[in-house]
Amino acid sequence: MPWFARPRSTGRPSVVGPSVDLYGTDLYILVFFVPIQVDGRFIGVAGADIALHEFEAVLLRRA
Repeated sequence: MPWFARPRSTGRPSVVGPSVDLYGTDLYILVFFVPIQVDGRFIGVAGADIALHEFEAVLLRRA
């Protein structure tokens, strides 16, 4: 999946979305991913779902 492959191949964080949350909230979400490495070896990714309206509010406060 791109959300896994992109952080693995680039070694950099990535974001996927916006997309509709599949777990019944019907919210648009962004999913942020970072690669996890131990001793320079890739072992996986960590991700966090952020509701788009919450992310937008943070951005607008900073403007």
